[in-house]
Amino acid sequence: MNQAEQDRAERIELAHEPDFALGRLTVMPSRRELVCQDGRSEVLQHRVMQVLIALVRANGRIVTRDELTQACWDGRVVGEDAINRVISQLRKVAEGTGAGSFRIETIPKIGYRLIAEHGGITAPAHETRPARHAARPNRRAFALGVAAALLAAAGGGALLYRRSAGQTPSPEVDRLMAQAWQEWNQGSREGLSQAIGLYRHVTEIAPGYADSWGLLGCCYADAAHGAPQAEREALRERSIAAGRQALRLDSHNAYGRAAIAFARPIRGNWLAMEQGFRQALRDQPDKVLVRHGLGVSLARVGRLAEAAAEFDQLPDYRLVPGHFGGYIMTLWAAGRIEDAERLAADAAHIYPSHPALWFPRFDMAMYGGRTSAAIAQLQDAANLPSSLGQADLDQLAAVARAIASRDPAAIDAVMAVQMRLARLDAGAAADAMQYASALGRLDEAFAVAEAFYFSRGFTVPDGQDRTGAEPDLASRNTVSLFLPPMRVMRADPRFGGLVREIGLERYWREAGVQPDYRRA
Repeated sequence: MNQAEQDRAERIELAHEPDFALGRLTVMPSRRELVCQDGRSEVLQHRVMQVLIALVRANGRIVTRDELTQACWDGRVVGEDAINRVISQLRKVAEGTGAGSFRIETIPKIGYRLIAEHGGITAPAHETRPARHAARPNRRAFALGVAAALLAAAGGGALLYRRSAGQTPSPEVDRLMAQAWQEWNQGSREGLSQAIGLYRHVTEIAPGYADSWGLLGCCYADAAHGAPQAEREALRERSIAAGRQALRLDSHNAYGRAAIAFARPIRGNWLAMEQGFRQALRDQPDKVLVRHGLGVSLARVGRLAEAAAEFDQLPDYRLVPGHFGGYIMTLWAAGRIEDAERLAADAAHIYPSHPALWFPRFDMAMYGGRTSAAIAQLQDAANLPSSLGQADLDQLAAVARAIASRDPAAIDAVMAVQMRLARLDAGAAADAMQYASALGRLDEAFAVAEAFYFSRGFTVPDGQDRTGAEPDLASRNTVSLFLPPMRVMRADPRFGGLVREIGLERYWREAGVQPDYRRA
């Protein structure tokens, strides 16, 4: 994939896209707003704005349907009707507020092209995006919230949301609930914000509908785990208040109980969260969203075999790439390698380039002694995640070869790069810690862990867009500690002190359990 193709296919995050001029329009992606020179304005749906950005990035070139699904639907399988509906809405914009500014041309059986008019495009969005660093999409499937854990990489709301028995909302409420779920499915801050607004609206027009209050609470909890420190406590309070209201309306409402459980800071509250999810499932065992939350909670504390058993009960996991990938990683970490490899092979056929599934396959090959298979995956240009540039591929190949060869010079070169990348964001740091463990460089592995979990030695920001903000250490991913490449680190005497300080030792004692690695 050349640079132009990468720019067209790279996932579009509206919050990070700068404003630009398109003909007579000023386009403000972060607000999803178009403002015309004559004073008219229009707010677009999230997906419509994403498709507009994808077409603008192409600068007059054809954008294929595959490129649109990669950039705007995270690469997941969507029907032609979904794309056609968005293009139809965008054409209405072009004929209305955007009249004289642009038009959309269909290239039969290939894709679409945006034709800019009256002054063309000024400062297109892709020219001012920050350069990607050589780091991969991080392993956030276990670090995020109850819903975001499953939805961060793809949609699939029908898989997760089931109306509680006895609740019969109006068609309008049903429509709003489905729309809120779709917005939440995007796995983005702006999508989550839209979902919160829609759930709040439902609570206003149907104040007795418990599910809307419970899911509103879950959204607030999800937002709290990624919010700046000054906003976290207020969001947690909102989550608990909404969850309690759901339980006042329906004392068995699982979403309300899940919201209260998940509102807590993650570190140090694993037992309370686990108990909350289990109680919610006793009340309403059909709530797959809550069962997934329980599985995620068990994975965070090193109980991967039990987590896998919970995920085994979830239906249609293949419909959601993020869920599918998390399931594969859990099976792998639980020692169910044959099951993991079988599902990874299925994933390669269904979603060959989706990062949530591409990286588990790569990891299992690289750490499983199949270096040639890992390198072949890097060289399969037709099925690479669109987020990977050549520098990313080169560094992943260097890591794979260093793990296979154990050559000291190769290991030194890899670790020099990884220790620099570990300072950029939490995902890169988690990767660096795993690479260091797999390469036997335990001093570096524990140095990254000290920074990642305690901000000692250096500070690891939550993300590149949060550099300078105080990191949310309470939400840091702990499942990485229990994955196969961390086996060498777990055998080191220092690991006991690390899990003790994180608080995991106390959880195991109070819960009366042991993590899988101590039972093996």
